[in-house]
Amino acid sequence: MKRIFITIPVLLIALMGCREKEPEITHTIELSEEMKAYFVDYEVGTKWIYQDTLDGNNFDTIELTQIEPYNTNKKGVLEKGYILHYKAQKSSDFKVSVVRGQDVNFNINMYTAGTGSGSVYFENVNGEWADFLTYYDSLEIKDTVYYQVIGSPSSGGVYNLVHASKNAGIIFFIYRDYSGGISKGGDYLLIKTIKP
Repeated sequence: MKRIFITIPVLLIALMGCREKEPEITHTIELSEEMKAYFVDYEVGTKWIYQDTLDGNNFDTIELTQIEPYNTNKKGVLEKGYILHYKAQKSSDFKVSVVRGQDVNFNINMYTAGTGSGSVYFENVNGEWADFLTYYDSLEIKDTVYYQVIGSPSSGGVYNLVHASKNAGIIFFIYRDYSGGISKGGDYLLIKTIKP
């Protein structure tokens, strides 16, 4: 009887050692400076102050609270990326993942932190923004000119029509939350950035 009890743990240890190992990394691919300039190149503690374009007394503050690496090993190729965590004062907290896709694509996905749903998606293929996005060389909003602006609709959820500018981050978003039977939200425009 003792032999059975000894044999089973030995067999389990042997099987665990046979698991497939990750391939050895032979090549590393970094995010492009282009992608970093839109969403990654900000310090933790940076705050963006927004004003509702429909109600001048309605403000929201969104703070970058954490940047974590998100790297994947795909057949020996290490693809480097990031997940950024944002805390919102009025709208919903959200995360932004900036990762490499297959081949030379870069994907940016903004989603509410709790559910992972309601994503706003940006895609760049070989340096070109995807057709479903709106791109502006420059965009003037209330006497402020933003350059290289991309806009994306939502696939559902509380964030809609998000615009981001190179080196400025998110400059405009529509937020609608109908949960709990109470409608809250706004059409928020960036009015100030506070660096830590």
